Amino acid sequence: MYHLILNGFPRTPPPVLNLIIQYVCQDMRRLELYGTVDVTICMLDSLNPLPGLPDIQNVFRRVSQYTEPGGLFLFDVNTLHKHRVTLGDQVFLFDLDEV
Repeated sequence: MYHLILNGFPRTPPPVLNLIIQYVCQDMRRLELYGTVDVTICMLDSLNPLPGLPDIQNVFRRVSQYTEPGGLFLFDVNTLHKHRVTLGDQVFLFDLDEV
């Protein structure tokens, strides 16, 4: 059985998975849990807005503190190239009736 921290995922895992999911909404630089987890998932480029390297290092320290040996920290980030070249001055807009 895996214990995960998830943010940005549906609240109910698929029934075929035997998961205990802990949803956390707090400043990741001050992450505090009541125990350890096997996997932490940080999605939606959440590390990108952190102001500097010390903040990023602090997040990794905190996640490591609460992760079981052999556990995983899964995250995604955008690169400077993506922000400067791909996104640049582009506007991406989804105009959907159901939103």
